[in-house]
Amino acid sequence: MFSTISPARLPRALNPTRTIGRRSPRRALAAWTLIEMMVAVGISTFVFAALGSTYLFIGRTMDATANYEELDRQSRNAIDMITTLACKPRRSSCAIPSAAPP
Repeated sequence: MFSTISPARLPRALNPTRTIGRRSPRRALAAWTLIEMMVAVGISTFVFAALGSTYLFIGRTMDATANYEELDRQSRNAIDMITTLACKPRRSSCAIPSAAPP
């Protein structure tokens, strides 16, 4: 009376055994669900927060490095001036005053 159709003869949309490992046509046309979107937004928030804090940390580190570089330059200039004054022949106008009189 009723004939049964074998699963191999069913169309792909109606045959559950033929769509394993592939998206169903209904799912292929569907958009993201609310849960998927919330998870994606949450992960993106953490990623962008980490990138922003890294950017700020690198900026502060570069500022500190620039300050140390300027301090080092000024220290070298001071040492050069002291060395120049100490190595000149002693004249009354260029002599380095001593801390305690000899």
